[in-house]
Amino acid sequence: MAKTETMNHGRPGVTVVFLAAAALLVVSILFTYVAGNIALQSNIELTNKQAILQRLEQFLSTIKDAETGQRGYLLTGEEPYLDPYNKSQASVRGQLEGLRSLAEAGELPAEPVAKLIEAVGGKLAELESTIKVRREQGAEAANTLVRSNQGKQLMDSIRDQVGLIESREQVEFKAATDQLRWATLARNTVFVLTALANLTFLVWAYRRLAGAIAQREAAIDERELQREWLSVTLASIGDAVIVTNMRGQIDFINAEAQRLTGWTADSATGQPLSTVFRIVNESTRLPVENPVEKVLRLGMVVGLANHTILISKDGTETPIDDSGAPIRRVGGEIRGVVLVFRDFSQHKITETMLRQRELELTRLNQRLLALMNAVPVGVSFSNDTTCQDIKGNPAVMAQFEIKPEDNLSASAADPNEAGRKFRYFMDGRPIDADSLPLQRAVRENREISPMELEVILPTGKRWFAQASGAPLRDENGAVIGGVAVTVDITDRKLAEEALRAACDAAEAARAEAEAATRAKDHFIAMLSHELRTPLTPVTAVVGMLESHPRLPDELREDVGMIRRNVALETRLIDDLLDLTRIRQGKLELDLQPVDVVQLVHQTAEIFTAEMETRQLQFRVHADQSPLMVMADSTRLQQIFWNLIKNAIKFCPDCAHIDVRCSVDNQNHAVIEVIDTGIGIEADMLERLFQPFEQGERTITRQFGGLGLGLSISKVLVDLHGGTIKAHSDGRGKGATFTVSLPLTSAKPMAKSPVSSAADQEQLHKSDGRFSILLVEDHDDTVDVMSRLLQASGHDVQIARNVKEAIAHVRQRKFDLVVSDMGLPDGSGLDLMRQARSIHADLKGIALSGYGTEEDIRKSKEAGFYEHLTKPVNFTRLNEVIALAGVDGIGNRPTNDH
Repeated sequence: MAKTETMNHGRPGVTVVFLAAAALLVVSILFTYVAGNIALQSNIELTNKQAILQRLEQFLSTIKDAETGQRGYLLTGEEPYLDPYNKSQASVRGQLEGLRSLAEAGELPAEPVAKLIEAVGGKLAELESTIKVRREQGAEAANTLVRSNQGKQLMDSIRDQVGLIESREQVEFKAATDQLRWATLARNTVFVLTALANLTFLVWAYRRLAGAIAQREAAIDERELQREWLSVTLASIGDAVIVTNMRGQIDFINAEAQRLTGWTADSATGQPLSTVFRIVNESTRLPVENPVEKVLRLGMVVGLANHTILISKDGTETPIDDSGAPIRRVGGEIRGVVLVFRDFSQHKITETMLRQRELELTRLNQRLLALMNAVPVGVSFSNDTTCQDIKGNPAVMAQFEIKPEDNLSASAADPNEAGRKFRYFMDGRPIDADSLPLQRAVRENREISPMELEVILPTGKRWFAQASGAPLRDENGAVIGGVAVTVDITDRKLAEEALRAACDAAEAARAEAEAATRAKDHFIAMLSHELRTPLTPVTAVVGMLESHPRLPDELREDVGMIRRNVALETRLIDDLLDLTRIRQGKLELDLQPVDVVQLVHQTAEIFTAEMETRQLQFRVHADQSPLMVMADSTRLQQIFWNLIKNAIKFCPDCAHIDVRCSVDNQNHAVIEVIDTGIGIEADMLERLFQPFEQGERTITRQFGGLGLGLSISKVLVDLHGGTIKAHSDGRGKGATFTVSLPLTSAKPMAKSPVSSAADQEQLHKSDGRFSILLVEDHDDTVDVMSRLLQASGHDVQIARNVKEAIAHVRQRKFDLVVSDMGLPDGSGLDLMRQARSIHADLKGIALSGYGTEEDIRKSKEAGFYEHLTKPVNFTRLNEVIALAGVDGIGNRPTNDH
C-alpha cells in the first residue's frame, strides 16, 4: 500500500511514463530474462530438493510400514499382518539403492546415507529375527526380543540419519528458496518499476497470490503427510479403527476393522457407519445406539455397553469392546469421529474358562474335604513350614485321641496331664518329631516313602501306623507346608507277630519232618544194605550149585526157585532204593537211542522159564522194527520188566499175554502190555500208580510185593517225556498197560562189550591169578567168597576190619583189595585211602549194599577201581578182577547193579 501511494504521488506524465515504462520494460525484460534464468535454476534445484525430501519421507514411511506389519504379526501371530512387511522389503531395498545413487552423484551427503543404509539393514534383520522367533518360539519369546529395545534403537538411528539428511536438504532447500525469492523479487521489483503504478497492484496481487499458493501447497503437503502418518499408525495397531465424518460416513477403515466387519476399505468408504458397523446386545439382541451419534451428541469419549455383538457382512458374530472419540479442529470444532474396537472373543473364552476353573476348584475342594472327612485313613497337614500348627481329618484325630479343634503337633501335651507328650518309635528305636514324615517332607522338600511307626499316646495307649509325607508347594515351587497320611496297621502288625510265631512253629515242624525224612531215607539205605549183605553168599552158592554138573535134577529146580526168589528180593530192595532216589530228586537218566522192540524181547527172555513152567502164551507184535526212542535202556527195561512181571503175576496158568508195539498219529511209540488176568476194579485204576498200592488185601496176601513197581515205572516214564496209563473192563476181564514215548530219528549206538577186544587179548595173555585181600565182616559172605575166589585160583587173605586189613597191607603187597563198605571199625573208604597211602598203585573193588550215584562217586574218589552192589554176581566179580589185572586199565566208569 505504501508503494502504491508513492507511485500515485510520483506518477510522471503518460509519455514520459510510457517511454520510461518502455525503457524500463526493455531493461526489465533483459533484467527479467537474467533474473528468470536464475529463478529457473533455483526452482529446478528447489524441485529436486523437494523431491528428495519426499523420497526421504516415503522411505521412512516404508520402514514404518515394515515395522507396522511386524508389530501386527507379533501381536496376533496371523500371517496376513505381515503383508505390509513383505511389501516393504523390496521397496526398501529399491529406495536404498536410489539414495545410494543420489549420494554417489553428490546430491546427498555420503556419510549419513551410509549410516542410514547400515541402520536400515540392522532394522530389517531385527524385524526378520523377531518374526522368526514368533513363528518358532511363540509370542512371549518374541516380546522378550522386542522389550530388549534393539528395534527401537535401530529405528531411532534411522530417524536420526533421515533427520540429518533432511536438515541438510532443508538448508539447501531454504538457500534455493531464498535465491528464488531474491531473483523473483528483483524481477518483480524491476517489473513494478517499469510497469508504473498499475503494475504495482498486480505485483502486490501476484505476491499475495504467490504467497497464498505457497501456503496452500505447504498446507496440502502437511495434510498429506499427516494423513499418511495417521493411516500408517491406524493400520499398524492391533485394534480395529473406523474414522467417520460429521455425517457419520466412513472415511477410513483399517485392516483389523475390515476383518471384523467383513467390508473392504473401498466398499466401506463413504458408507454410513450403521451399515458397516452393525452391533446388537448379546442378551436382548436389540440394536445398540450408534457410537458416532453418541459421540456427536455428547462431544466426549464414549464406550459401548458390555455384551455387545458385532455382526459382520457375512453374518459372523463377534463379541467386541470399543470406544469412540471426537476428532476436533484446532479451534475445538468437531470434524469427525474415530471409533476403536477389538475382538473380545478370546477374552470371553478366557473369562468362561476362569469361571469354570473356579467352579471346578470349588467343587474339588468340597470333594476333597468330604473325602478327607469320610476316609478311614488319617490325613494331617500344616499350612506353614514350622509344623507347629498341624490339623487333620476326623480319622487322624481319632487315631491320636484328640479333639478336632486341637493342635496335632507332635509337641502338643496332654491337656489333662501336663508334661506327657506323644512318643514315636521306628524299628524299636525312639525318634523325635522332626523325623516324622510330615516334618521331613517340609524340611527336605521331597516325598517321604511310607514308614512304619509305633505310637504311644499320652494316655499310654500303644498303636502302630504306616505314615508317608509330601510337601505342599505354591505356584513357584516354594514349600508352604506339608501333608501326611497315617494308616492304622495295628491289626496287621499283631497278625504279623502271630504269623511269625506260627512260621517259627511251622519251620520247626518242617525241620523235624525233614529230619524224620532223612532218618527214614537213611533207614531205608541201611535196611537195603543189611538185606543185600546176606544175599551175597546165597547168590554165590546158588550160582555155584546151578553150574555144578552133578547136581540132581530134582534139586536143580529147587536151586532155580531159590535163585528166582533171591532175584525178587533184590528187585524189591532196588525198588525201595529207587523210591528214595525219586523222593530226593537224585534219579538220573543216561539217554541213548534205544530200539523198544528189541528191548521188549530182551526183557521177555528173563521170564522165559517162568512162562514155560506156567504155560503162558506170550507174543510180541510190532508194526515196524526198529522202533527208536531216546531212553535210558536200563530204566526202560525196568519199566517193561515191571509191566511184564505184573502181567505174569496176576494171570492164571495158560493165560495170554500180548505186547503190541506201534506208532500213533503224534509220532509216538506206543507199547501195550495186554493180559487176560484178574483185571482191575474201576476205583483202583485212579490210584494204581501210587506207591504201595496193590488193591485189596486179599491180592496183597495172594500175590505179595510192595506195590512200588508201577509207581516207579510212572516216574521213569514221566522222566522220559512219555505217558503211562492202565485200562481194565473190571474184575476177571484182564488189563492193558499202555506206554507212550516220543520217537527219535537217531540211530542205535554200537554195543560195547563189557571189555574191549584189547582187554580180552590182555586177559587171554594173563594167567588170571592174583593175590587178593578180602575184607568182610559177614561170616557167611567171607566163607563163600573166599572159597569161590580160591576155586578160581586166586591167593586170598581174609581181614574182618580196617585195622586188620591195614596190618596185612603193611606186611605184604596185594594185587587187589576186595572190601565191603561197612566195617566194624570204619568204612571201606577209610581202608582204601590208608592202603593207597602205603601202596599207591593198589587197586580195589568195593562191595556195598549202597548203590546210589553218590555212593559210587565216593568210592571212586577213595581209589576203588570198581563199585559192585550186593548181592554180588560172582561171574561179574571174576570179570572185574580179571580186568583189574590188565595194564593201563584203571578207574573204569562202569557199574553193576
